Amino acid sequence: MEKRVHLPLPKHFLIRNILRERFCAYKPGDRLPSESSLSRELKVSRVTLRKALAELEESGLISQVQGKGTFFVGLDHGEPSQHLSGLIENIIRYERGGRPKIVEKTKALRPPIEVARQLGLSTDDPVVVIKRVAIVEEEPLVYVISYLPYDIGMKIYDDDRDLERFPIITLLMQKHSIPLMRALQTIGATLADTEVCEHLGIPLGSAVLQVERTYFSRGGRPVHFARSYYRADRYRYIVTLRGWKQARTANQERKSSTFRRRTLTRLQERS
Repeated sequence: MEKRVHLPLPKHFLIRNILRERFCAYKPGDRLPSESSLSRELKVSRVTLRKALAELEESGLISQVQGKGTFFVGLDHGEPSQHLSGLIENIIRYERGGRPKIVEKTKALRPPIEVARQLGLSTDDPVVVIKRVAIVEEEPLVYVISYLPYDIGMKIYDDDRDLERFPIITLLMQKHSIPLMRALQTIGATLADTEVCEHLGIPLGSAVLQVERTYFSRGGRPVHFARSYYRADRYRYIVTLRGWKQARTANQERKSSTFRRRTLTRLQERS
């Protein structure tokens, strides 16, 4: 009999997303509903609710003032939408307890045609392949397959301890002084094959988010191609888009930052 695997999204993740969307309807400085009111409405425990609120406060969306209540601070429009980072680094940085786990390593492998093209190699050129899973709250969230040119990959191939603590691009840049200048990323949807299902603990054919990213060093040399598969039931990709009317000027950015500081100051003065 086939064993069915059920790995539901943690409840406080769901509550956090519900509250985030709801709170964004408020104006900066507005008092938000009380914990008891939200707990009754959403039918969740105070513990779950407080965990969700704590994460929203940590992100800067709300401010909890002792004895006064919870207030909406506002979205931080001054922060950059994207920066050069590792696929697993995002999970480690933003999800508590996130960690990568090595599941397989291979060296001197002849790359598939598509991988060779991404790395600017021929199919006869050897590559290093490192496969890892990002674990969040003791459950798999993303499966990442990294391909590196042989001379680059062998620099980190035996560093199992570091590979289970840091993103590959961090090791390349900080440990081996390989500069990464830019990355090209594509995002799409696909169905999980047997390999992906095995590592993510999901049924065969489940929908997953597929992200491909190629990192380039000086001179435009590709040094790392990563293909990742995110569980669709546990991950959402959100991007802030700007500039459809006009680009934000430096003065507008300063005003946004000043407005945010004044909102926080007013909330602190109320206490």
